[in-house]
Amino acid sequence: MAVSRRAASGEAGADAEFTFRGTGVVGNTVRGPNHGIAQIWIDGRFVRTVDTYARARTVGIAPRVTGLERGVHTVRIFVLGESREEATGTVVAVDGFSVLQRRVVRR
Repeated sequence: MAVSRRAASGEAGADAEFTFRGTGVVGNTVRGPNHGIAQIWIDGRFVRTVDTYARARTVGIAPRVTGLERGVHTVRIFVLGESREEATGTVVAVDGFSVLQRRVVRR
């Protein structure tokens, strides 16, 4: 299942939330030279920090969280308002999410 709803901000503290039923979620994002850093949270717990900078604009699938117990979860993308030195901005863009329905085990 995929849900598309574009949101973008470079303002520290901005966020996007999505509640889903499944075992994981994949963020559909845009990366580019004016893009920055965000945190991913699941169910109120910090998962990791992601850098959405790229030398050229790129559209695709990026952050992925898998291995959740089957059920209802909320993913939150939190904009830090920061970027690496070579970036020209701090924008974080979310084009949508794809929900995973079965447990994926990474070895």
